[in-house]
Amino acid sequence: MYFLVRAVIVFLLVLIAAVFAIKLRMHTRKWAFVLAALLLGWFLCALPVENTVVSFSTPREAYAYRYPFSGNAPCVVEGKNSALILDEASFRGTYKVLYRSSDGWKLPGIWKPLSHTTIRCDGYSIHILKQPQAEEYYVGVVPFKDNTAEVFDSENSEFCRVTYEHISEAEKCGYYAYIDCTDGYILTVNGQSRNLFP
Repeated sequence: MYFLVRAVIVFLLVLIAAVFAIKLRMHTRKWAFVLAALLLGWFLCALPVENTVVSFSTPREAYAYRYPFSGNAPCVVEGKNSALILDEASFRGTYKVLYRSSDGWKLPGIWKPLSHTTIRCDGYSIHILKQPQAEEYYVGVVPFKDNTAEVFDSENSEFCRVTYEHISEAEKCGYYAYIDCTDGYILTVNGQSRNLFP
């Protein structure tokens, strides 16, 4: 449905531009007019226009609508006003975050991208993700070799373990959690503690 809505927007804009150009008898400039309509349509397609009229009751529903060919999200980590969606693309550095408004879950926009910081450690990497619309943080730990890690933090967060099969390896995994408070936040991985927000 997501892609169908965008196809209809582009089609209607081009049709309106063509009709307008013919009615005004713009023979020399009609192709430029239609091209401008195509560019405007492409620009509008990048915006989540559905957010003005549609809300979703869960982050999984919003994810399924926005990413219809991705299948089910293996893990959803919910914050107060946002949700981190973890799927196979997350292991390639592409994270998806949805935000919650007063009337439900909304599709992600393009103007405020997710802030992502990676810290490489001995045997694992730490990923700090910030959702800019809700000003919320998520933390992830991805082991490099044995796919296991003992992960906990000073907030007693519940870490979601996400796994997927990788081409070069049998399995990859990561541990992700929502951070409610960054003041004095300490992350401990395999007995090594680190203050992520000094």
